Amino acid sequence: MENLIILDSELQKKNEAYYQSLNGGSQVVYTNYESSLIRKVRNFKYIGSALYHLLMWKKSYDYARKFIKYDVKKIICLNPLVGIFLGLFNKSDKEITLAGFLFEPKKNKLYYYLRKQLVNKTLQNVNNVIVYSSKEIDYYAKIFFQVVKTNSNLFIMAWIMIIREPIKVRYLLSISFQVGVVTEIMRH
Repeated sequence: MENLIILDSELQKKNEAYYQSLNGGSQVVYTNYESSLIRKVRNFKYIGSALYHLLMWKKSYDYARKFIKYDVKKIICLNPLVGIFLGLFNKSDKEITLAGFLFEPKKNKLYYYLRKQLVNKTLQNVNNVIVYSSKEIDYYAKIFFQVVKTNSNLFIMAWIMIIREPIKVRYLLSISFQVGVVTEIMRH
């Protein structure tokens, strides 16, 4: 297989045959964060949220360590947390595209700073980041200035990238949007 498509929901299984047929063959994998431990800790008073996020990050890290070892040239990751770690581990110049990327300010300044440093490192090893609007491109260009300075085409607005024909809003709906991103990235 030449391509790996990482989806964040098994709701995409109905599109699996289509994904597998793209551009020389694609392997499709799914991430799943539901476990009895995660369900249990997120309900803990006071520390539940922190434990929940720690477990999610750990699971994403484990997924990325596993997926980066796949013998593929191109990875399209529609799970942004796994994608962050994939970029961190990408030492073999795999072409990685992240979709569904969001980076928002956090109340905890240390947590925000650490996330920003991690994402800065990640973006150095990623080819494309799909965002939803031109405002996001400007916003991320300011936050991740050093990375964008060396790769000015890193952030791509989904609307521009996907809508080459006048299909309009339908691709911006969740699952259809994902199909559109995967299809367009595989064309290149």
